[in-house]
Amino acid sequence: MTSPVDLAGQRTTTNELKEDSTHRNVFMQISNQTTMQPDTSSTEDELFVEERNAAGDQTIVFLHGGRSCHLEWDAVAASPALAGHRLLLVDLPRHSQSRHIAPMTLSHAADAVAVVIRKHCPNFDGKGARAHVVGLSLGGFTALTLAARHPDLLLSCFTTGASPWAGVFRWAGSRPRLLWAMDNIQNAIPKLDDLVYWKMGLQVNAALREEMRRNKSWELTREMHLSITKDFGWEVVGDMARSGVRCCVVAGGKVDQVAPVRMMGRVFGEWEMARAAGCTARVVWDAVHPWNLQLPDLFARGVRAWVEGGELPVEFEKV
Repeated sequence: MTSPVDLAGQRTTTNELKEDSTHRNVFMQISNQTTMQPDTSSTEDELFVEERNAAGDQTIVFLHGGRSCHLEWDAVAASPALAGHRLLLVDLPRHSQSRHIAPMTLSHAADAVAVVIRKHCPNFDGKGARAHVVGLSLGGFTALTLAARHPDLLLSCFTTGASPWAGVFRWAGSRPRLLWAMDNIQNAIPKLDDLVYWKMGLQVNAALREEMRRNKSWELTREMHLSITKDFGWEVVGDMARSGVRCCVVAGGKVDQVAPVRMMGRVFGEWEMARAAGCTARVVWDAVHPWNLQLPDLFARGVRAWVEGGELPVEFEKV
């Protein structure tokens, strides 16, 4: 649980002059980038997928956070807001029923999700298999990497808790051994998880708790944190902004870093394709990091509004 991917962090505030300077540096970095290259890892083993609302209209693929699994979407998937849509809940590599698939790098995970979309999603308007993709934290990084690598497969992208790491997030993410040691210390304290869930207002059922416990491993901790730190930079944001995929990136205002999400919104404004697609950056100030477990109905209403092209709920403040 002590992890930038999971529940660590705090709201970030920045000096406006410093942020303008950062924006210039970010845009120069994106402008000088090269296109992302295909991953050479094998995706022969297919990720686990659970289908909900099989008779629904357009397909929405949900990607969970680090060390969690598809069960974290139960309350969101059960919301009446999504009753009209077909939902595919995925287990990412090294997680639960996809535990045998490795490694858990962003490129490998994105390519594996691409296989899921090609196999399980219908031809859309004669343009081949396509789906809306929703991701939280690790799932959000995977979804944005998917948008950069396989834009032809996405109808839209909705992510939260996923932006280039800065400050303490980046420092901690580059030190997986420290995070692993802190996890082991926390695991030794009885009922600490219960206290954290209660404090954050999370609805975590027994089945999900057990899967989260089983998913904790050194291999996963090392792979996912190093991949996010090394592989998800502003170059990926630039690829995604130029992809033409309609993306909504969200920060949970109580925990997530808001400044990098705001910067992503400014990057969207620099690229015609992102502006034309309607890409946007938002913050939900009352949300924690895994707020699909805190405010599931609001999360579901936000997803529905985004995939249907409607107005996002008022709680989604533009940044």
